[in-house]
Amino acid sequence: MKQFKFSNYIKYSAMALVATILVACGGSGECAPDQGSAGGLITFSSPAEYPAGIATTIPIVVSNVGIKSNNITYSIIDNNSGANISITPQSAANCATLYSGQSCALQVQVPAGSNPGAFTIKATSLAGIKTQSTVGLTELPANNESGINGVISYYDNSVALPSNGSGTTIVTFVVNSATAGSFNTIDLVDSSGNSIAYQVLTGNSGNGLTALSQGTVVSLAV
Repeated sequence: MKQFKFSNYIKYSAMALVATILVACGGSGECAPDQGSAGGLITFSSPAEYPAGIATTIPIVVSNVGIKSNNITYSIIDNNSGANISITPQSAANCATLYSGQSCALQVQVPAGSNPGAFTIKATSLAGIKTQSTVGLTELPANNESGINGVISYYDNSVALPSNGSGTTIVTFVVNSATAGSFNTIDLVDSSGNSIAYQVLTGNSGNGLTALSQGTVVSLAV
């Protein structure tokens, strides 16, 4: 078993993150949409799960693998969390027009007090594009472990890729132990200890930043 001995740095083994690529969308993760009459092809990359009960922002990566798409609107449907979940107006505006190959990040705000459940984010356009993806909200388990054992991860174990073979999956980490220790970076590594490229979507993970305290949520795009 690996020993994690870092004063301000923590690594997470990504060996379990090897994705099984499926042809069809499996609910969460990256979902293949309908194709609009104008040729637009929009995909969502969303977290498989996110913690319930805490105020947080959930990132949704929107990608266009077709031609330019205009007038895309986004909405929250089928929300059974008991909380008023919303999309920030600025992020919706930033994602309203997408050129071929362009991506953007929607920011979905979940207030404190949400219950375990799920919600669905939906994209529509005048050209007939209809795309949706579901994010689960789950109760955080009790934890008093230290080091990497004090951090819980959420990720989709199946990723459906568009026909061009590209794709993104979102891995979410939550510090759910008060005794996890002092660290400010979560780094993804493979089974050989080599770093995996990623982009921080939410959270303050990174060298030189403040320590990640209990309740902190970090989402990485891989």
